[in-house]
Amino acid sequence: MKKNRLKIMSAVVVLCLACAVGGCSGNDEVAKSDFTEYPDFLSTAQDPSNETDTAAGGETAEGDETAQSGEDSTYPEFEGHTFETVSDLVHATTDVNVRTEPSVDGDIIGVLRMHQTAERTGIGDQGWDRITFEGETGYVNGAYLEEGEGAIPLEDSGEEETEEETETSESEAEETQETEEETTAAEEEFEETEETVYATEPVNVYSGPGTSYDVIDALGTGMSVTRTGIGSQGWDRIEYEGQTGYVASGSLTTSNPDSAADENQEASAGQETVYAVSPVNVRAGNNTSSAVLGQLAGGEAVTRIEKGADGWDRVLYNGQEGYVSSSYLTTEQP
Repeated sequence: MKKNRLKIMSAVVVLCLACAVGGCSGNDEVAKSDFTEYPDFLSTAQDPSNETDTAAGGETAEGDETAQSGEDSTYPEFEGHTFETVSDLVHATTDVNVRTEPSVDGDIIGVLRMHQTAERTGIGDQGWDRITFEGETGYVNGAYLEEGEGAIPLEDSGEEETEEETETSESEAEETQETEEETTAAEEEFEETEETVYATEPVNVYSGPGTSYDVIDALGTGMSVTRTGIGSQGWDRIEYEGQTGYVASGSLTTSNPDSAADENQEASAGQETVYAVSPVNVRAGNNTSSAVLGQLAGGEAVTRIEKGADGWDRVLYNGQEGYVSSSYLTTEQP
């Protein structure tokens, strides 16, 4: 009996041990199963600082791409005008208005004086150049600008000159012009010819191929002379009253002009008083290459004796006839 009791107790102990061992094994399997149903956060978590850097890097890259592909907004755009970006020094060949836009309708922000230097930032396709004037962006008719530094340096453009400085500048300007004219004369080559030509406008006859030479006389519109040479630098050689003279090539033609039937000068007759809308040159002919007779100040009155259809009006200026660009004249007194 005692042996049976021991056997029973041994069996109970073995059974308890088996259950205990079986229970622990089951819990381990459940635990493993629970954790394998979800992602391993330790292996996939991102460092918050790295994530921020990535976003910032993405934004920077996108910003750079925008900056590269976007248009240059440094200068304003004007419909119908395209500018080639440049960076060079130019100077004015005469006093010329600086405007807020490439048109005579633009407001005048100042005057670029003769021989005054300016920085050119753009060359327009409609005859207007973009410059920097007293810290501002302005626009000037390109016909009145020449490449190179003038007698009045860029850094002195906004300063008032003393009388001595002004005289020095004028002297230097004259010397510079004479040097340029001498260089032009030396480089001038003439194609020999002998033909009758006619003056298309009033024009000076010079003793040499340049405006720095002495004026021999002047040709009136339609006057005929014999041309003996066609120059390579814009000057023609002529025979005038027994002596050799030089005239700007653009003022001569081989066609005998008929002023009454001139289709290019469909003018309306009748004298009237007109006023300059801004400072403007009075020229000997109806183009910007003609000699400057003087200048009208803004608001100054002048008698218009002929209104031209080619953009130039004939006026009576200081007892002589001259031409002024039509866009600078108005019949309304300012």
